[in-house]
Amino acid sequence: MLFEWDESMNVGYDQINEQHKKLISLINELHSAMLEGKSKDVMSGILGELKDYTVYHFKTEEDLFDKFDYSETNDHKTEHQAFVLKVGDFISEFESGKVGVSLELMNFLKNWLIQHIKGSDMKYKGKLE
Repeated sequence: MLFEWDESMNVGYDQINEQHKKLISLINELHSAMLEGKSKDVMSGILGELKDYTVYHFKTEEDLFDKFDYSETNDHKTEHQAFVLKVGDFISEFESGKVGVSLELMNFLKNWLIQHIKGSDMKYKGKLE
């Protein structure tokens, strides 16, 4: 396991916390597949699921931002868009054979998610009500 959710990542909204746990689970699943030398098809499937679930999760957050007129919506959406583009670019390069799933990628995904949750997401804690 690369990392796990803990209380320091609790943003105060059960639905969002559960979605964060799912994202962590998918990153851990990709990490395990990499360590076990799983096929390109297996890793491609996990990457696709990670991207799709990330888009779903970001939409959930952004809908809450709009509903509660969150003041930092634009900055937060910009972070989301940049991450989705970066993951999409990686998937394209992976599927074309230009890059493989590496420890560098795993650390990027892990560190980005932890920093995003503990940084940007914590800013909305208690404000979306």
